[in-house]
Amino acid sequence: MKKTLQVGGQNGLEVSAIALGCMHLAELDVGQADALVRTALDCGVTYFDHADIYGGGNAADVRGDTVVSANWTQLAGSVYGGGRNGDVTGNAEVWILAGDSGNWGGVTGDVYGGGNGGAVAGRTEITLGHGDYLANIFGGGTGAGGTVGSGTLFHFTSDGTVRISGHIYGGGDNGAVVSNGAVVDLNNKNAVVNGDVYGGGRN
Repeated sequence: MKKTLQVGGQNGLEVSAIALGCMHLAELDVGQADALVRTALDCGVTYFDHADIYGGGNAADVRGDTVVSANWTQLAGSVYGGGRNGDVTGNAEVWILAGDSGNWGGVTGDVYGGGNGGAVAGRTEITLGHGDYLANIFGGGTGAGGTVGSGTLFHFTSDGTVRISGHIYGGGDNGAVVSNGAVVDLNNKNAVVNGDVYGGGRN
């Protein structure tokens, strides 16, 4: 059997041929979930099959800040710092430090600092490290409800090779308004952005 496969087309990610299905991961306690993921990584699994990842709730508000952190993984889906139709009253941070030279990673879907229809009252921050990002990056959220109240910041880690196939937007998507400014900081000599870079949003 082939040990790896490529997802996301010709320029996509090379992942393990066996994936860990994460649909019921939330039903485990933190220790069990950590042990499961670590065992999968130890066995060479680098492909985690999940739905979209949200820092906020699904139609439930989060009082305070949210942090989404993904290290040394290859994610099939989109990542949101905010919620899905649930608001975040504080800040939303997304840290994807996908790998290092021996552990290449990335994300096949879009990355949003904000939510999918859920507002972030504070600021959003996206930090991307070593890896491939095959879609678009948005500092804000998506949908009319995916607003951000106190600005957005997108930047790279100081080192590591980062490849972005899509576009970078400081703002949101599909009617998501960002208030109080958007910053896109491309200060990384090893970063390659194949798409366009916009300070504002899309649509």
